[in-house]
This record gives sequence, C-alpha cells and structure tokens, in this order.
Amino acid sequence: MNKHNDTSLIADRYGSTESSKKNIKLAAWIFGALFAVGFGLFVIFQNWNAASSINVQVINMRVDSATQFTVDLLADAPPGTKYQCAIEVQSAGKGVVGWKIVDFDAVNVWSQSVTVPINTTESGASGLISGCWLP
Repeated sequence: MNKHNDTSLIADRYGSTESSKKNIKLAAWIFGALFAVGFGLFVIFQNWNAASSINVQVINMRVDSATQFTVDLLADAPPGTKYQCAIEVQSAGKGVVGWKIVDFDAVNVWSQSVTVPINTTESGASGLISGCWLP
C-alpha cells in the first residue's frame, strides 16, 4: 500500500473528502441565508408590533347637545410615535351616530391627554375607541 491510498482511506473513513468540504460550504451558505431572512422578518414584525404598544382609554364623555358629543382620551405610546385612532359615538340603541379620526403627533412623552368633540346625527350615549394604527 502506498501513502496516497492510506491518506484517501483515512479521509474517506473520517469524512474529510472534497465533497464533504463542499457540503459544509453549502450548509454555511444556507444557514447564512436563513439567518438573514429571519433577521429581516424580525425587523419587519417589530415595526408592525409597535402598534400594539399604543394604549388609548376613554377617561370621560359628555353629551354637549343633540348633535355634539365630547370624548376625553388618555393616550399612551412610546415617545416619538405618530399614530391615529378612530373614535366612535353610539346611541342608546348601540347604533353609530358619529365618528372621527384623531391624529396623535409624535411627542417626547409617553402620555397625551386629548379632548375630541364629535358631531353626531342624533344624541349620543357612549363614546369608544374603534381602533388605533400607525399611519
């Protein structure tokens, strides 16, 4: 037996052949690509998830007239976040009698207090937040 055959036998036996080196490189490229895609998805979902850190509560509501309703809101969001909320006024029969989109500007504090006057088609009984989103 010559030395070359001994080396190739050992290489075959312990997995150090040329094809195994190619497989390792291929696996490294696949792992790198999957990591890049996963990181990209993480960044995208973190931005979508920012809307879930917005919390808006109705603090007070009052009927000003048969066609005017006022809702006082307390809004909490991370500083620098610009967002919008839909405010709805419902009648005693739970029908929607007025609504308004409220824009919250990016400010440097967590909480904002906002008073929202809403025109209604008839006297309102309650005000609620339909939803909030990032513009």
